[in-house]
Amino acid sequence: ERAIYLRETQFGDFLCTLCGRTGRRHFNTLAHVGAVAQWASLAGRLEGSHQQLVGLATGSASPSSAPKHPAPRELTVAWRGELRRLILIAKAPQPLKGDFWHRVIAPQLPQSGSDAGWASLDVAAAAVGAMFKVATAPEPDME
Repeated sequence: ERAIYLRETQFGDFLCTLCGRTGRRHFNTLAHVGAVAQWASLAGRLEGSHQQLVGLATGSASPSSAPKHPAPRELTVAWRGELRRLILIAKAPQPLKGDFWHRVIAPQLPQSGSDAGWASLDVAAAAVGAMFKVATAPEPDME
């Protein structure tokens, strides 16, 4: 696994979708290091959501008023909104936030408009955990 924001070119180099640049030297620039820091900040927000969902699933963080088994559609809508809010309020350029949403979060969400949803808090926690894993995949060694 490697950082999802990298695309291998036909010439064996990498295109950084965060910066729109190619070339191994690019990965040592301040611009790239700054973009990766912003990406990592968004990933950190996912980690917090994952921990919260795990706590709700295990009952260790469940307020007494929270339903123990929310309906799949409502669970999905609520967490989709929460994840969107976390990304929107982040201090990062809008294109980077959009890239993060479409590459990391959206692929793990059930299709909107369907009756399907995350079947349980455990499933939601696993999906957000998978998002975090994708978001934190390392860059290859560029030496």
